[in-house]
Amino acid sequence: MTSTSTKCQKWVLAKTMKGAATLSHFRLEEEDLITDLQDGEVLCEAVYISVDPYMRPYAERCLTEGSMMMAEQIARVLQSKNPQFPAESLVLANVGWRTLTRVSDMTSLRQLPVMGDVPVSNALGMLGLTGLTAYCGMTHVCKPKSGDTVVVTSAGGAVGSVAGQIAKASGCKVIGICGSDDKCRWITQDLGMDAAINYKTDDINAKLQETAPDGVNCFFDNVGGDLAGAVICHMSIGGRAALCGAISLYSDDIHHPSQGLSIFRAIVAKQLTVQGFNVLNWFSSWDVVYRALYDLVTEGKLRSKEVIYEGFDKLPEAFLKLFQGGNLGKIVVKIQN
Repeated sequence: MTSTSTKCQKWVLAKTMKGAATLSHFRLEEEDLITDLQDGEVLCEAVYISVDPYMRPYAERCLTEGSMMMAEQIARVLQSKNPQFPAESLVLANVGWRTLTRVSDMTSLRQLPVMGDVPVSNALGMLGLTGLTAYCGMTHVCKPKSGDTVVVTSAGGAVGSVAGQIAKASGCKVIGICGSDDKCRWITQDLGMDAAINYKTDDINAKLQETAPDGVNCFFDNVGGDLAGAVICHMSIGGRAALCGAISLYSDDIHHPSQGLSIFRAIVAKQLTVQGFNVLNWFSSWDVVYRALYDLVTEGKLRSKEVIYEGFDKLPEAFLKLFQGGNLGKIVVKIQN
């Protein structure tokens, strides 16, 4: 019997990811995809694809030339031999930068949660992996208490903007650190954070002394390097730091870091708890966290901004934008309606 097939596009690494990511690291390829499904399988087409900073170190550590870029996408089920995922339903699919996917491993699929009036693309953002990361890092690692002073770096980005709002909803004073005046205005005027610091133009140490004179109780870091070191040196006795990311260092050789070693004296002297975390450890709590995030949205305590690129060909460009500091909130790529 002759199998039926169709064409699928995918983005792969054109060369091993070293140093700063550029368009030359990516190559668009076409693949013949067999569409004759076996029992339990589904065929999905991408609707939205997420781009996130973690993909940069993941690509360096785990991918080789010719490997497909990994990502989560919102996908539409075109064909199904699995009653859990019927045709025409929307799903969350951890299948990478590709237009079509024949899914045999159901652990890579999740049903799209109830979104209410929230745009469905937010299932990749504040009501998706982004929100899960921010919520678990803030509530389970930082453990803020009402009245605490909390600092969030990359506070105008996808995870940072959500983490700051979660701290604010917990009754904390929240100071966000961003890379532009527009981001500083957004996180204070629209998101309700108490103060903003522009790390490109402000004196970081002076601003931290001014906005957190009694020290920083909780620190949610997405940046690493000298900026993280400056905040850690302003923390109070017994402070807690959640290290979510280190975007400023992702182009460095992990075995020969250029920055960050001077913070150890402050960690010891101030008896700080500093914990790196991986959101994968909390996937089993997803249903509970989603309900908490959705409740914050309906109560008007959590909002998001999206930058949406249109077209599968825009994926590398959208990804590189993450490292250029120009985006407000979450970046997603819309593949089709």
